[in-house]
Amino acid sequence: MKSIITAVLLIAAVGAGVYFLFLSKKKRAVANNEIRKDLIIGKWKLDSLSPMKDTVQFFAGLRKADTSDFTDYSYQFQPDGKVLRLFKDSVQKDNSSYEWTNDDTLLFKQNRDSAATKFIVSKLNRDSLILQSMDSTIAFFRRR
Repeated sequence: MKSIITAVLLIAAVGAGVYFLFLSKKKRAVANNEIRKDLIIGKWKLDSLSPMKDTVQFFAGLRKADTSDFTDYSYQFQPDGKVLRLFKDSVQKDNSSYEWTNDDTLLFKQNRDSAATKFIVSKLNRDSLILQSMDSTIAFFRRR
């Protein structure tokens, strides 16, 4: 009888330990995700662009642009989901916005009614950001 009670208590203890282990990992993952999302807030300078297809148009907001022109642009990500596009020191009037869809994907919209452009966040830390579009365009940013 004692061995059955001991076995039941042992199984319950192991089950509780596993439950709390997974619960703490989930809480840490959520906390790390929130910290990561906060890292994007601020002003980022577009260092270089490896262009493919039409994604280049999103970055400059121009129909025809030379990729060398992109180094004059920077982007200010705001906590409310807005993105200000800056050309040198002047703000371009637009209603660009961004939204996190999961841990490593951002959706950008030129304006409220436009279709979203999806980017994978390849790297995000306090001084660098690398975004890759679905057509493989890679944008390299550094914190300004």
